[in-house]
Amino acid sequence: MWSRVGRWRSRVGGSSQFFRQDSSPAPAWTALGAQAITIADSLPTGPDPRPGTRGPGPGVRQDRRADVPPPPRGGKRTNALCDAAPWPPEHRRGRPVVSERPAARTPRQELGTFLRSRRDRLRPSELGLPTAPRRRTPGLRRDEVAELAGISSTWYAWLEQGRVRTSAQVLRAVARALRLDTAETAHVLSFVEETQPEAEPRTWVSRNLLTLVQSMAPNPAVVLDPHWDLLAWNAGYAALLTDPARLPPKRRNLLWLVFRWDPARTLLADWEREACALLGQFRAQAARHPQDRRYAEVVEEVLTDPDAARWYERRVTTRFQPAVRSFRHPLAGELRLRYVKLAAVDEPGHHFLAYLPDDRATEEAVCRLSGTG
Repeated sequence: MWSRVGRWRSRVGGSSQFFRQDSSPAPAWTALGAQAITIADSLPTGPDPRPGTRGPGPGVRQDRRADVPPPPRGGKRTNALCDAAPWPPEHRRGRPVVSERPAARTPRQELGTFLRSRRDRLRPSELGLPTAPRRRTPGLRRDEVAELAGISSTWYAWLEQGRVRTSAQVLRAVARALRLDTAETAHVLSFVEETQPEAEPRTWVSRNLLTLVQSMAPNPAVVLDPHWDLLAWNAGYAALLTDPARLPPKRRNLLWLVFRWDPARTLLADWEREACALLGQFRAQAARHPQDRRYAEVVEEVLTDPDAARWYERRVTTRFQPAVRSFRHPLAGELRLRYVKLAAVDEPGHHFLAYLPDDRATEEAVCRLSGTG
């Protein structure tokens, strides 16, 4: 080995002087690269120190960076030229490419992850399928779901991997095979890619919608954008919950109020059920826009709550259902309010949410709370 390296060195540099390699062991996968770097770094990079010479022999590399420090004595040799190179670290020789932030997920990948979680939830015995003694997957296999849905196993595998664009007909067949409920089926169908791009939602409320919100007084009313940020509200809403004007702009969000505003847990009579349902609705909407920064900000803030983090990890998905919500207000007492949610056709992405009294006692309490009774 030494004679072979010495002869190569003599041919390149024109000198018969032998040099010593680093004797420290290297992993097997870096042995060849480390040997090449050690040999290259051992070549003389400046004028020949011997007197009477004009400079380096033909083929010897010249050092173009005079500020490169020598390797520490007794330490492990490194490629100093690469370490001092001006190009980004991910392009340096011998270093793995590490991304500073994870790549943004696409809607197809979100759909595939959701289908995979529901496939793992099912058991073969629930569908009358035979159970093998050495079954590796906790739930159904991909080929079993594909057979139940009437599609090829390869196509379903690509669907879970987010590699294909599919139709509503195929997604309905997959939903039936996975025994999805109504809300989960609607969530899956929402990933059908539209030919027309969605319009950017407005960050302001029109005069007509603002007049409608104010005319609902004393009943609470509010306008939400797609991220559930509060854009407009009336005095009844501020009296029922809190005045959003007192909160920082980033915290004027319905989901933030439910999970991060402390009085919400006592104000909502059935906080756990209501909060889990709202988080499922928000998750279903945010999953279709994985690259939206505002969705990511709201989710990051809300998931600091342990309950929200647990439910979000389970991928609970729900949809809005008109129902009667009970409140325990510290000033008005017990309130029973019906949620009414309407979409603004002339303002895409905006929703009008009103709280209507469900009985006479609640109607009188709402009037007293807003100061009109």
